[in-house]
Amino acid sequence: MISIPEILVFGFPNRGGWTVDGNNITAGDGGPAPTMEEIEAARPAAEIAHAAHLAATTLANTRANLILTRAQFGEMLIRKGLKATVLAAIAAIQDSTTREIMTEWFEYAPTVRRTSPKVEAIRQQLLLDADDVDDWFAEAMGYE
Repeated sequence: MISIPEILVFGFPNRGGWTVDGNNITAGDGGPAPTMEEIEAARPAAEIAHAAHLAATTLANTRANLILTRAQFGEMLIRKGLKATVLAAIAAIQDSTTREIMTEWFEYAPTVRRTSPKVEAIRQQLLLDADDVDDWFAEAMGYE
């Protein structure tokens, strides 16, 4: 058993059926455990992977907390000059059922979540930058 910081584990392929227990790696099927050279060589890639994972988790948590009232959402679209564009995008949906669902959602949803698949579909259809939309939602949370 080799005791190494858990962050170093992420860069390794699971060669030999290794298991991780806290800060320990064990070669469960008798396969070779990583050598210290392999551990040191994998460190930069593992640290980058870990940092990217933390950033993605933070972004997902931030987006999950961006929830607007229908009034805040409407005001945001007006302030950004997007209300007519979004309405036109919804009206242009070919499938009548999908178009009706999107219209109902747009007009009557009591809240609008940044993580909503409907928000993401509109964002992609209008080629809007995801970070900009995040910022707009965060700004609109302050509208009264």
